[in-house]
Amino acid sequence: MWEDLFHKNVKIFPKTFSLLKELKKSGYKIGIVTSSGNEVLHLKKISPLLQYVDTVVTRDHVTLKKPNPEGILLALKNLNSSKEETLFVGDTPLDIQAGKRAEVTTVGVLSGTSSYETLEREEADFILETTSDLPFLLKIDNQNAILATHILQGRYTKGLNKATDFLSQNAVRNEIERLTQQQPYPGTLNLSLITSSLLKLESFFKSTPSIQLSFNGKYCHATLYPVMIHAHSMKQQAYILRPELKEYDPLKIEIISPLHLQQTLNLRFYDSIYITPIQ
Repeated sequence: MWEDLFHKNVKIFPKTFSLLKELKKSGYKIGIVTSSGNEVLHLKKISPLLQYVDTVVTRDHVTLKKPNPEGILLALKNLNSSKEETLFVGDTPLDIQAGKRAEVTTVGVLSGTSSYETLEREEADFILETTSDLPFLLKIDNQNAILATHILQGRYTKGLNKATDFLSQNAVRNEIERLTQQQPYPGTLNLSLITSSLLKLESFFKSTPSIQLSFNGKYCHATLYPVMIHAHSMKQQAYILRPELKEYDPLKIEIISPLHLQQTLNLRFYDSIYITPIQ
């Protein structure tokens, strides 16, 4: 009866098989940490997936369940993998909490019952719409290893108008063109950063080369940070522009480019965008 109920109510997410196959082909080790018991491994819906999985940790292998990190740490031991090289993907607050306690990079996925806001409150390092977005996130890093401190994530949102007003001044535009050899598009791409990215924003800036804009008191000073913008399997070089204003909203960032980034990257409001530094 339990097996019949499971098959009736549990569905394998679309593209799960192709995702696992792609990850294995790319050389990634794959583990599963589940609160279910060993019996779930023998079910018809689950067993075909196991050909792509290197280790499975169930509740029968541990004494403490999530959010205790015991299951994740056991999986790391079985995989002979380090915390620094590991992503833990889950769709509940308990998953993110367990990953945080295990000191691995956490990825929240909106494929379960948890909302974006719920996973953000848990400070997931990244939040994906579906697991199908995982290969794109992995490919952002050229070394095929996510470095959570070097990748920011935000959502395309309405403008602050601070940098746009700043850019409307001819002296500002001319100075940016002189320093970057690029004429900025007369507008900005505005991002609202997720909580985990806000927490690492200052360290991101410290590790990223910068260009100082100074105007002898006529306009406020500002800093440009060269970055790469990633969205919808595309990328574009740009600059984060940070005017030195007391009233500047610390929760958002504004990005400039010679191109109209919204059109170039085919962005809609609240689309996820990833930012990496250009060294």
